[in-house]
Amino acid sequence: MRATDILKAIQKLNPAEKHRLREYLIDALTASSST
Repeated sequence: MRATDILKAIQKLNPAEKHRLREYLIDALTASSST
């Protein structure tokens, strides 16, 4: 899956889904950087 496809998919999400995705990504990034 290309980055452009991912961005297009994200744009179709509603605000609540975007917020949940963002929270998940932040958690994933902070978890991986803290180890």
